[in-house]
Amino acid sequence: PAEVVDWPARLQAALGDDTALLALAEGAAPLETKLAAVEALAGEASLKLAERRLRNHERRVHRLAKQRLTHRVAQRETAAQAAALIASANALLAEEQAPINRLVELDNAWQALDAAHLDAAAQAQFKELQQRITATTLERGERAQRIKRWSAEARQALVELQAIAREAAAGQQARALMD
Repeated sequence: PAEVVDWPARLQAALGDDTALLALAEGAAPLETKLAAVEALAGEASLKLAERRLRNHERRVHRLAKQRLTHRVAQRETAAQAAALIASANALLAEEQAPINRLVELDNAWQALDAAHLDAAAQAQFKELQQRITATTLERGERAQRIKRWSAEARQALVELQAIAREAAAGQQARALMD
């Protein structure tokens, strides 16, 4: 009699071991076990190896390996782009005057990322940085407006004081107005 194999037990034993999972996917296991083994592969290198090795095996198993590899590569690339954008946002936050076009470029670049491949931590970190940049930019803009207003008021007060001083020097105005 043929040996009865407990495929679910073998799959359970192979979990966490990409080499054993790949062997199950390549072996004589039933289709559902092979699919589950490919689904359980964790590393990008293992998925790449599975995609190569399973080309001439069951089409569904190969297609799953290829889809998972494509997804994993996209996740890695998106994570790298997100990290670069977060670094740019931090650098922008440190600048005294961030050009508005760079803020827009940064936001557009973030929006271009595939949100399905971003982890929640990166999304939260970028959102927090974006809020800080916005708040800082607004505060700096308001401060610049106040300084501009104060400078204009000071120039006007100086003009008025100079006029009073000239009039007082000419004897046309009482010196008490200069106090």
